[in-house]
Amino acid sequence: MPKIVDFEKRIEEICDLAYFTFIEVGVKNFSLNSFISSLKMSKGQFYYYFNTKEDLVFEVVKRKSYKLIEHAKDEIAKQTSFRDKLFKFFTRHIDDVGQAHQMCNKIINDVLHMYLNTTNPQIRKFNEEIYAVMFEIIDKIFEDEIIKKGLPQEYKKHARIAMAVSDGMYLQSLILRDYDVKNEFENYLNYIVKIFEG
Repeated sequence: MPKIVDFEKRIEEICDLAYFTFIEVGVKNFSLNSFISSLKMSKGQFYYYFNTKEDLVFEVVKRKSYKLIEHAKDEIAKQTSFRDKLFKFFTRHIDDVGQAHQMCNKIINDVLHMYLNTTNPQIRKFNEEIYAVMFEIIDKIFEDEIIKKGLPQEYKKHARIAMAVSDGMYLQSLILRDYDVKNEFENYLNYIVKIFEG
């Protein structure tokens, strides 16, 4: 009797192996044929789960991104001050993050071009979903502080501005060799905290 393989479990296993292969050789140097051989499965079996290298990369990035967001939410929940919550939310820019974050960031940097100005409906939907979740988290951080201090609702605009600034500074760090994104963004967040302190 043929062995029944759980579809979702197998995808998770393939994505985990692909993730560590991306870390080791880089996405650009990743050979789909070599990877399939390492899985000890036929191309036909692999294509049952993924049609292309791009599909595999997308699934890996999607899964890791959501895991990192869940981790960030847990870390933010442990903080009590507005400043600490902000710094945890933007930890990618300002902290020497753990190995898991560093490895995922390496992959995201490799595939960033796939996600900018894309016409791929699957990627566009993913981008929108990720930003919706992130906006929800940061809006709550700002909303809680506004309620706590009795500040006008217009202060909430700084949440979306901070997101835009973080994206802009991140892109500059990729383009400009000597751009110190950690220092620049930390200064920016301290500026936001001062605004809320009055």
